[in-house]
Amino acid sequence: MFVKILPMLLTLMFRFFGLFIILPVISITIDSIANATYMSVGIALGVPYLIQIFTQPLFGRISDKFDRRHVVIVGIIIFVIGNVICALSSNIEMLIVGRVIEGIGAIGGVLSAMVADSVKEEFRIRAMAIMGIGIFVSFVIAIIVGLVVGTHFGLRSLFWISAILNLISILFILKAKKVEKIRYDYHAKDKATSKSIYLLSGSVLLEKFFMTATFMIAPLLLSETFGISKTNLYMVYIPGLILGILAMGVGSMLSEKKNKNYLVLVVSVFMFVLAYVVMYYSISFVVFGIGLIFFFMGFVVQEALLQGLVSKLSLASQRGKVLGDFNAFGFAGSFLGAFIGGFAHAGAITSSSYNLIFIIAMIVAIIWFILVAFIFKNPQKSATLYIDSTKVSDNDLKRLDSITSIVEYYKNETQGVVTIKYKQGEMSKDDLDALLHIKA
Repeated sequence: MFVKILPMLLTLMFRFFGLFIILPVISITIDSIANATYMSVGIALGVPYLIQIFTQPLFGRISDKFDRRHVVIVGIIIFVIGNVICALSSNIEMLIVGRVIEGIGAIGGVLSAMVADSVKEEFRIRAMAIMGIGIFVSFVIAIIVGLVVGTHFGLRSLFWISAILNLISILFILKAKKVEKIRYDYHAKDKATSKSIYLLSGSVLLEKFFMTATFMIAPLLLSETFGISKTNLYMVYIPGLILGILAMGVGSMLSEKKNKNYLVLVVSVFMFVLAYVVMYYSISFVVFGIGLIFFFMGFVVQEALLQGLVSKLSLASQRGKVLGDFNAFGFAGSFLGAFIGGFAHAGAITSSSYNLIFIIAMIVAIIWFILVAFIFKNPQKSATLYIDSTKVSDNDLKRLDSITSIVEYYKNETQGVVTIKYKQGEMSKDDLDALLHIKA
């Protein structure tokens, strides 16, 4: 399985690396960009995410009609052109144009579809989890490389690195085998989208909002208010990233092994509340750094948690739509955070102005915490059974329609597999085998 998805994994990692690499340094390199203001820099940081709200669904639809590999290569070339324009830009206007073009080459959804097409039904969840881990790894590497390289060699060097890596990723896609697109036959009734899915979509908007807003403001505060050298900012971020990774490990264990999704989500949101409380009261860079550690812990845990929860709560027949909407909320949050972060810093002339920013962030995070605590419902633990479609008749499958313990079932017509998702504790594999007349 891993060998099959490796080309898509590396391509996705290089793409997100290219998007994330400027995140920690763009706001502190404003002096090197002609005509730049903090607001226009915020737009430059966030505009690719805004564009992807529209281009991700477009590329997905195109890939359903043509060879997905060719669609990905076109997206990579567009992204590289955007990188080159950014690297050669002499002013903020041209930088924004380059970033817009980067956003047009949106291939994340197409790569996920390629992974889904490439692996067997029973390995799909694991494959998607590996892709999610790859995105997070690319984030961590991008933050460190961006800080070290960007502060020493300038912003343009980061765009050149991104362009070269993404050109290399074309070779990975060319190595990927063309596979038949999977056809499904769904037999679950559509259900109304749950309140929890709406809440998780709002949560990813706020998570991404706080991410880009914090990365707009924190580097400036550390360098201008606390006197930390731009080349030493990585010393503040790395402890937060390390503790964030540890928190993610604990959170993932509690979520996956113990089904403590509610607890993990509530605590991760509370980390954002703590982060902005500490930042508000920070009297030194050490205290502010502690606030950043809380921020990273909440952010990293949610990066690993939110999309997996949405996938669990949505039916397979609705998953494409639900995840598309979910990702659109995330892109919107990333753009708004960058834009408002730039706007806020432009008006933050005094330390009291920064305090106002953190007070507002605190209030929003507290409201978010209350909503999650009282609305989100921990999903009931379920299990999935995979059956060779030749071993079960359609008439037997129809008997599942009247059983409330069945969450959904569907047939992968391409691979000849029937997937049945059922509630653990209410039904067992043996019950299903007997019901469907399947012999061991």
